[in-house]
Amino acid sequence: MGILETLKIFGAEIGLSATDPRLIVANLIRLALEFVGIVFVLMILSAGVSFMFSGGEKEKTDKAKKTLLNAFVGLIIILSAYSIVVFVLSAVGKETVEPNQIFSTNSTVASSSSIISYSNDYNSLQEDINGDGKKENIALTVERLGGLVTTTLHVNDFFVIVPGYDPVGFFGIVDIDNGDKIKEIAVIDMGPSDDYTTSFYSFDGANLLLMGTISGSYKEMKFDGLGKLTTQTRGKILDTWFYADDFIISKNHELVHAPKNLYVRDTAVTLLTSLPLNTSPTNSQIITTLKKDEAVKITGCDDIMWCVVEKANGVKGWFAVEDFDSIIGTGLHAQEVFSGLSNAG
Repeated sequence: MGILETLKIFGAEIGLSATDPRLIVANLIRLALEFVGIVFVLMILSAGVSFMFSGGEKEKTDKAKKTLLNAFVGLIIILSAYSIVVFVLSAVGKETVEPNQIFSTNSTVASSSSIISYSNDYNSLQEDINGDGKKENIALTVERLGGLVTTTLHVNDFFVIVPGYDPVGFFGIVDIDNGDKIKEIAVIDMGPSDDYTTSFYSFDGANLLLMGTISGSYKEMKFDGLGKLTTQTRGKILDTWFYADDFIISKNHELVHAPKNLYVRDTAVTLLTSLPLNTSPTNSQIITTLKKDEAVKITGCDDIMWCVVEKANGVKGWFAVEDFDSIIGTGLHAQEVFSGLSNAG
């Protein structure tokens, strides 16, 4: 048994959190520091009593002062040590336990006693998710210590640290492929600026596996029941926009991205300056030049470099982007070329 598992089980046995070995270590250190801190406080009280009853005798007074000074210094050291422990754990938490590292214990995760419809959100549930006719005990726990946040998914005797930044604290059950016997566990994270992600897990009875972490909340995704899901992914070029993005289940039951040559968007813009358009990404011949104050639509981007524009008369042309929003060949940013783009954070 590894040290991480040992710490987890030991912490559970003595009444500490059984969610994350890092938190167990932190709690053990905290308890030790609190105990020593109490000792120093008692020393201060004892020194104060001795000083009051010294009767002015120099030897007793000096001894009480020395004890009082040592106790104060010790207390300062303890407080500093506790602050350092919290800081270090927060800073190196991700390196201490890698996300998706799987552990197994002999503990049983508490869960609800009935099957609930899949439209709800849970922090605990009993459900057969691998088609063996037996209900799995599923639970999600979130614990915070200083700046460290740890989300743990439990299935029977297995648990895994879920990647994320700002956990919502619940999970859902989905069925991406109705043709197999597996139902997937979906865990949401809000991200640093409400850029939601969902981590999908499958359980075959012996392994709790991360299928993939993708953009968006599973509650907003579309599942075709044939092994494909569609989410909304934030675009990486030009401005703030989202597009329909597909993922399919592989033979290894992993979520694999199914990229497209062009992602559809429908953004009405007005030109702030003239802009020549290429015939295509592979043909640099100028097909048309957009004029200042002309109203057009950006109808798609490849989310790598190229975007296509459609004029009012139906003529289409392409322009290239670099460094997120710099329009190649103009020396200008997208907001300086088009009015009507979104610059939301």
